[in-house]
Amino acid sequence: MNKETFDIITWTTSGARFAASKRLSKQNRLALYGAAMLSLASTLLATSHLPWASYAASVTSAFALVFSLIEASGEHGIKSERLHQCAVKIRELMYQAKAENADMAALSEQYYRVIAECPENHQAIDVNLIKAQAVGDNHFSVRYALCSYGLYWSVITLALVLIASGR
Repeated sequence: MNKETFDIITWTTSGARFAASKRLSKQNRLALYGAAMLSLASTLLATSHLPWASYAASVTSAFALVFSLIEASGEHGIKSERLHQCAVKIRELMYQAKAENADMAALSEQYYRVIAECPENHQAIDVNLIKAQAVGDNHFSVRYALCSYGLYWSVITLALVLIASGR
């Protein structure tokens, strides 16, 4: 593999893995906030004297439990750290390839070894984000945020609505 191709591949892969790491870390944090808000909503609804509040508290409590279990099984925090470490290693190889006497065959071999050692992979949307940012396409960033975090913001908004309506 020549230096130019290696540079493009390593830049894209490391960038996508950094983006995936950031996305998963934020999803992990938002899932925690969402579960906490649902639990708070359930507790406040249970203490409310509105006729429908008891039923709403039970449903909200069950939803909080299911949401928490599903999100915990995703292990977003662990995957985020693995992807970040992999991206760092790939970026190091990219910088090593810039040396005038770089052994591209050995670096290519190391690259594929780093990829094989990482049990996680980025998603296509992470690659698309990196490519969009490279050409200054800010519209894709909005779509990326909606696809990546829309569920979590919906859960948090639902919890806030329940909290407000139970008072």
